[in-house]
Amino acid sequence: MNARDREGLRVLLEDAEIALRHAAEYGAGWHRDTRTRDAVALRVLQVGERAKKVSAAGLLAVPDFPWKRVKGMHLPEREGSS
Repeated sequence: MNARDREGLRVLLEDAEIALRHAAEYGAGWHRDTRTRDAVALRVLQVGERAKKVSAAGLLAVPDFPWKRVKGMHLPEREGSS
């Protein structure tokens, strides 16, 4: 794994930890609070985008992780939107 991949994975992990921290700080109903939900969603999307920038060899350094699913994350359609 090269230095770029290491840095990408480090920042990806940091984003994931921040998303979890946002949810934990709000508590069980975090998903009902618009600001908290938006903050978590942004960090989760950043994880997916950062995973796309890590090389295949870099991703292999963390085996048994669903990288394909992570890289395919996107915002769901909002209810009532067209």
